[in-house]
Amino acid sequence: MGCGCLSGDTNARILFTCSGCCAEGEASDKIGRKLRAVGYARCGNICLAGIGAGYPKFLNAAKAASEVVI
Repeated sequence: MGCGCLSGDTNARILFTCSGCCAEGEASDKIGRKLRAVGYARCGNICLAGIGAGYPKFLNAAKAASEVVI
């Protein structure tokens, strides 16, 4: 579930976490939510699958970020 904060500061750090069904995915998601809550990075309604598929909206958001954390 994205936080919908993709509009606004286009020079921010974007955080991609795995939210898969395995324990590692759950841990990654929880850590990512904490990092977002303290302002380390922003999330968005974009995902790595969209980047892999070459969707322009997703690619442009990742390119505009000051840093991408996966």
